[in-house]
Amino acid sequence: PDDPRRAAWSDSAPVVVFAGRAESVRGIDTLLEAFPAVRATVPDARLRLLLIPRPELEPLVARARAMTSDDAVEVVTEPVGDLLDELAAAQVGVWPFKFDYTTSPPAMAVAEALSVGLPVVSTPVACVRAVLRDGDNGIAVPVGDAAALAAAVVGLLRDRARWERFAQAGPVSTARLGWDAAAAATSRLYELRAPAVPAR
Repeated sequence: PDDPRRAAWSDSAPVVVFAGRAESVRGIDTLLEAFPAVRATVPDARLRLLLIPRPELEPLVARARAMTSDDAVEVVTEPVGDLLDELAAAQVGVWPFKFDYTTSPPAMAVAEALSVGLPVVSTPVACVRAVLRDGDNGIAVPVGDAAALAAAVVGLLRDRARWERFAQAGPVSTARLGWDAAAAATSRLYELRAPAVPAR
């Protein structure tokens, strides 16, 4: 999607966001395990979980709320009015998916985050590889590796130059996912495969 809203760098109370179904296959448990290490280095970092209720919601929410006595972790289970607004208000998006087809490729929440210039940390599973390029528009860490996940998030929150490079690359890399780009690609494919019409 082409949207003028953009995430902005902040080194004051930066927000790490996840948006999606409340399912452990999406790596929420890995994110919750990683976040204390993020806070150890970035003490004012906040985690915002925008969760679509699923059967695992209750234990995930309980674990999130048990992590801290302050407002460092916020869990939202009601539908948000505008997801792009939520993503543009954060500083890092995290989707530590565990399986290639956790969702159909491309992972749309990841694509939407990149489209508003939100740097992303994720995993190199197929649904994410369809849109995220490690070191170009985001960072890929091994599946289930909470330490690597925390280090990648901290690295982005502490390195403004790298953050801004990813923020600029995100919207460029998702432009090919828009309807106009899809229509142009389809048209080119038809042109390549259409049989030549003999001259009369």
